[in-house]
Amino acid sequence: MSSRALAHHECRDALPALNRRLDDPRPELLLVGGEPGEYDGWARRSIERRYRLLSLASGSVGDQLSGTATLAGVSTFQEDRVEQAVSLAERAGLPAGSLLTVMRCRVGQAVEPVPPASVHQSELTALAVSVIRHGRLSPLFVARPEQEAGAMTDSGYVVDAADPLLNSSGVVDSLWAMHRRFDIEEGVTASEFRIYGRRAVGVGVRGLLGSDLLLRAGSLATGTDFALAWADLAVGVEPDLAPRRCGAAGVRFFYPQTDLTLDELRLETSTLPGGIWEVQLSAKPGMIVRAHGGTCAATPLALATAVGEDGAACRRALDLLPQALHIRGRL
Repeated sequence: MSSRALAHHECRDALPALNRRLDDPRPELLLVGGEPGEYDGWARRSIERRYRLLSLASGSVGDQLSGTATLAGVSTFQEDRVEQAVSLAERAGLPAGSLLTVMRCRVGQAVEPVPPASVHQSELTALAVSVIRHGRLSPLFVARPEQEAGAMTDSGYVVDAADPLLNSSGVVDSLWAMHRRFDIEEGVTASEFRIYGRRAVGVGVRGLLGSDLLLRAGSLATGTDFALAWADLAVGVEPDLAPRRCGAAGVRFFYPQTDLTLDELRLETSTLPGGIWEVQLSAKPGMIVRAHGGTCAATPLALATAVGEDGAACRRALDLLPQALHIRGRL
């Protein structure tokens, strides 16, 4: 029996485990470790407009691999499941290029030398998000990371569809150089640039998974559904990358000002600032929540998204959001 026929046979035995609906005509996309995550609901809703999502949370590859005509692709929203998803996709003869990009780009290297005097200059960071398919690179938008003073990790991103960075021929040349350096042919990527004066230095590139909040901000700013585009790449379909609007959007996590045991967290909708698109409360009463001051163990209270005409409007809305968060706790 061929490996492809074996996959068909194993799939028939695993139908109940994958919760298939035989009356659903949508192609299927299998998500390894596919139980819903805290912040991936927006991506699932987008993808399910075109694909039926199947979940593979546990179990052996042989028992739950699918190779039927309705299974179009295998992927994951979880970094620690990428290798397993690649193995499943390759065994079923399904596309794995986007996942291989995530694996290949976990460790990046600078493409250009850092200016010698840069240690004395004010340094900014930007992330250029692109889609590459069959070696054809399409730069899409630029995200500007935000970081609180003293924190080790970013608290969010702001995307302005009119960001001038993508109009720089030097930046576009660096994007091509970084993707060639890491032999990237397929996927959604974020390329990091450090900006010194008027020079943008390409630092490295990483592959993005479909629920990455960079794509959420990009989708709201440009009107392009990047979660759906990511899913199209996962099944080998040409994605629709045409922009529908030229605006801005921001996503930001909100943290307590000090470590505390949370007694109550409530959103006062009557005091929400204009421009706020969505607020998701993530902390629950009884949790010990930690401030975002120099530790990676910080606990977000909420995740908010904002939309506006430009990045400054989004930042203003997000800056005002804490006034709508009612927080009560004990030190």
